[in-house]
Amino acid sequence: MILEKPILNYQYISRISPSNFTALKGCHYKFILNKAIGGKPVLPVSIHSYKGTFVHRILEHISLGKIRSEEELSNYINNELKIINEQILNDGNSIYIPLHSKLKNFGLLKIKLKRFLIEKLKSKNPVTGIQFSSEKWYETNDKLVGGKIDLVCEYSNRIEIIDFKTGAITDELLDDEGEKFKEVKIDYQAQLKLYAALFHEQTGKKVDRLFLVDLQKNKYEISFSFDECNQLIREAKKILMRINEEIATRIFLANPTIENCKFCLNRPVCSYYKKSLSNGLKTSDIIGRIIKSQKFLNGNVSLFLQTQIGNVTIKNFEISFFESFNKAIGKEIIIYNVQADKMENSFLANQLTRIYES
Repeated sequence: MILEKPILNYQYISRISPSNFTALKGCHYKFILNKAIGGKPVLPVSIHSYKGTFVHRILEHISLGKIRSEEELSNYINNELKIINEQILNDGNSIYIPLHSKLKNFGLLKIKLKRFLIEKLKSKNPVTGIQFSSEKWYETNDKLVGGKIDLVCEYSNRIEIIDFKTGAITDELLDDEGEKFKEVKIDYQAQLKLYAALFHEQTGKKVDRLFLVDLQKNKYEISFSFDECNQLIREAKKILMRINEEIATRIFLANPTIENCKFCLNRPVCSYYKKSLSNGLKTSDIIGRIIKSQKFLNGNVSLFLQTQIGNVTIKNFEISFFESFNKAIGKEIIIYNVQADKMENSFLANQLTRIYES
């Protein structure tokens, strides 16, 4: 179906979180749009987003010592699956239910969680005498910057902050000699440093070490100084002030690039993105005018568009799309989240594909 765009209701932003700090630096308008549409994404989230939430919760339970056996792990997995399936249903993404059967290699994921538990149980670090706090909110005194920290471990002689990541933690880069090396992603580094500053401001205690931990229990330490952490807090507040100035004046600092836009779930309501797409920005979206549609005996429907690169075909739509396509012949539309086909100027629709009037 061809969908209507939600109405934008611009609102002032009250707070910045460490998790979206780097994205905000890349494009202010992305954050402004999210608030303007009430925080509910226009495009569907990927199944990997729910996978990340699910795995994240299990890792926290293991690290806090709440799971102490494989039987308890199995029970927690089943319980968290029920919770995440309810969330998926409430989000209107029933195509991902049940999650465990829709995810590829879910059995392998359970094995990795089991290995993470076994390594934790083998750990020689004594649990007694350590104060843990999990998923606790920390914020600046003026409440302008705040977020939840995955895990704070307060030992007798040091304080550590741990953040769990279910995807890749490092980027592969090239040095001045052209040699490859891996570095922890810049946005993850900034996130941990902001957490350290928030923890200090709220508790008066200084953090000694910052860590990122992945599903394989690889541990990456982030070097930092408190001057650096506090500088990031000041920078975040300046960004927040500029964003609210943009909202007041309606003069927005959008930055439509492939890096900023490819994972943005609010592309359909961004006029800056539409203009860049019309000017040749190459993404997984197609903008064009409907020429015709065609249905086949197998029940699939193909759509034919006139675009800047010539006439293109988008295949694999369900039969229910045929009537709405015919009624919209001559209209300009944007089709989001298509996949390239083997044939030139041919694309495939999928479960994440959505269509909006241009």
